[in-house]
Amino acid sequence: MSVGISAEEPDSTVLPATEAALVTFDGGTGLQFLMPVFGEDEQVPQLMVALAACGIRLLEDPEFLGELLRWLEFHQLETAGTA
Repeated sequence: MSVGISAEEPDSTVLPATEAALVTFDGGTGLQFLMPVFGEDEQVPQLMVALAACGIRLLEDPEFLGELLRWLEFHQLETAGTA
């Protein structure tokens, strides 16, 4: 069983039901968070919680996207040629 994106849609993929993802839509202008449903007694993996936090902050804090992009640019320049 999968959640989120339908395999019937053109150029789509299927997200396994046990995985989470941040997905852009509307040509990269919208953001959707896909996550499995956990029971009250189940532990949500930390990376899923972190991904949810990033998604929420991206939607609620317009300056956060700029911070992320500046961070990425800095770290790409810092690590250029070190592969």
